Amino acid sequence: MASIHFLTWTQTGSLCLMVVIIYFYLNNVTLNITINEQPPIIILLFFLGIGVKIPIWPFYYWLTKTHVEASSFFSIYLSGFLVKTAVYIFSMLYPYFYNTHFDALFLGVLVMGIADSSIKMWHQTDVKKLIAYTTVQEMNMLVLPLFWATDASELVVSLFIVTHCLLSTLLFFTVDILTKRFHTRTVTNITGVIQVMPIFGVCMIITLLLFSGLPFTIKFFIEVSVFNLLLSLNPEITLFIIVIANWVGLIGFSKIWLNLLFGKPQIKEVVKDLTVREIIIYLLSFLMLVFLNYLF
Repeated sequence: MASIHFLTWTQTGSLCLMVVIIYFYLNNVTLNITINEQPPIIILLFFLGIGVKIPIWPFYYWLTKTHVEASSFFSIYLSGFLVKTAVYIFSMLYPYFYNTHFDALFLGVLVMGIADSSIKMWHQTDVKKLIAYTTVQEMNMLVLPLFWATDASELVVSLFIVTHCLLSTLLFFTVDILTKRFHTRTVTNITGVIQVMPIFGVCMIITLLLFSGLPFTIKFFIEVSVFNLLLSLNPEITLFIIVIANWVGLIGFSKIWLNLLFGKPQIKEVVKDLTVREIIIYLLSFLMLVFLNYLF
């Protein structure tokens, strides 16, 4: 079923984009055409086609279903490359499809995506599905600055993409270790991890702090830049996003991981802690994030 959802929705998005390309070809349209000359149906097909791949609300359910069933390394590819590629393409082409008649509709869809995914983090039991909802939340948040394309917004979005690639890869790598050690990803079955795998527990804590935007980390500075940019453009929407994403969503995300780390241990058997190879992967990832922080 996950494969069917993945193929159906991604190919539907590709079909929409193919119609846009065929229209351009048949009408000899190039990207230097003036913005207002694009027909409304072409604008909608472009937004739907690329939005399914980002993914936007309400077309993101294929992503959460695929993440749950796919291997961790495919999830890393899906979240770290495929979704980010869609955002990059959107950032390059959206100015050519911009139309004020659809501005409110598209903004509403993105805000709904942020709100819906943030609320759904509260009742997840599969940590992989939880990470999938964080991807949905952040990708919708990432697209918002692109509606007001400036040099500052493009730089912030680029840094956000690179940072999220590293952080989502770390989270899926963490889930892969959990699955190999405990043969489950259900948080009700694995609690008190830090007591049976202390080194792994410390690496998880650092990963979660970095992902949560701890002050003076790279994600903290990027989120502040995004919110400052949005506040200058639309204060009402920005304040709503800050509340729903950084309070509601982050609390729901954190409580599940904290219960997994510090809850009453339910693990009876002896579990091997991180190997040298796994520790090196964590350390290299942390160093890359520190380097990004230095560059920023």
